[in-house]
Amino acid sequence: MSERLRPDYTRSVTLQDVLDSHASAEVALAAGAPYAALVKALECGNDQLAAAAKIMCGVLPKEPPISTAGNAHIQALVHWCHGETGPLRNSDAAGQNWAYLQALLAKPQINILMLCGPLTQHGRPADPIPGFRVESVVLSRENAPSSLQDILPAGFQPDAVFVLDIYGTRLPESLYNISGPIIFFNMDSDFQLPHQYQDLIRADLIICNSLHEHRQLRGIYPCPVLALTANALSFDPLEFSSASEGKDLDLLHTGLSFSPIMREKAQFLFRLATIDDPALKIRFHHGFMQNDDYLDAIRHAKCVPVFSARMTGGVQTRSMDTLCNGGSLLLGGDDTAVELFGPLRDRVHVANANNLETKVVLKARDGTGMKHGPSGETSVKQALETLFQPAGGPAARLLKFGLFEWARTDY
Repeated sequence: MSERLRPDYTRSVTLQDVLDSHASAEVALAAGAPYAALVKALECGNDQLAAAAKIMCGVLPKEPPISTAGNAHIQALVHWCHGETGPLRNSDAAGQNWAYLQALLAKPQINILMLCGPLTQHGRPADPIPGFRVESVVLSRENAPSSLQDILPAGFQPDAVFVLDIYGTRLPESLYNISGPIIFFNMDSDFQLPHQYQDLIRADLIICNSLHEHRQLRGIYPCPVLALTANALSFDPLEFSSASEGKDLDLLHTGLSFSPIMREKAQFLFRLATIDDPALKIRFHHGFMQNDDYLDAIRHAKCVPVFSARMTGGVQTRSMDTLCNGGSLLLGGDDTAVELFGPLRDRVHVANANNLETKVVLKARDGTGMKHGPSGETSVKQALETLFQPAGGPAARLLKFGLFEWARTDY
């Protein structure tokens, strides 16, 4: 194959570039880049700091970590995620934001207004969250409200607002008159910059998924940014299906295939599509499928290629859907946050410019590659639930981590 068609793996910012931009694991954690802190802490053998950083990535342990001088607040956050507010309420942290959060924790319920669009509506709580009253509104381009009061229930005053990746005219201008924090969960921060800037510049906290996004957002906006890596927002209700029977597609790709800002991904997919092996069953669907068709296709896929230099140090929605439905991932580089996967690591296969075609052919000959004994299935299921369905649900994690990070940074 011509050298000009081989992926240029050094063109975009790499994970090592991001790691090198933080002087230490402690600095990365304080900057809201916990996955960078996790990798750096593991490199220097600091297990306690690595455990704290992994928690701030969104991976909640069943029990809080052993308290140290450096992780007392993180330990209190874990207690809160398991339903105990006492440690945070009694924290000796200073600052106006901490005082505001502690006052909220003293209330019977924290009032949250959650604004989302049709594509992010599954980020809303599936069930009531103890200690919260969450009022959510799905705003499309056709029903944009003229005032915040138009969408608030009678007598409801939000203590904080969470906006799930919608911007511009969909949001009422009076939104920014509330006294509590306005926290955005953001995606596609690069090519959506013109549409997002006018709102993100007024945010109190921005939550993203990957270290690459974190790096960009911190360079543009004045507010704190948290890369909550385990929070991959699905466009469908998240479902778990461990069945590997009926997987008849060796490779499945859906979504954007060829985009100027994702050159390496296009080259990666081109090489996969041109593998000369008639025994391989490969399906590429350029564009986004209807939800039911997408879920059916994912459940039939043995392996899904994932490559995006825009998501370095993150977990893509496609990765989450694949793993939760019994498939494996073929990574085009060391861009995914694999240190969070635990027993899921055997479902992750990393290829490079020299062995891509060989890797795919060998993987296909192994069958589904998803067969585990009973104990393996249990550990995999637990790892999936820990990452993507934490205690209280992913919406509760987003709310609590968002309020905690806003209070900690005191912006």
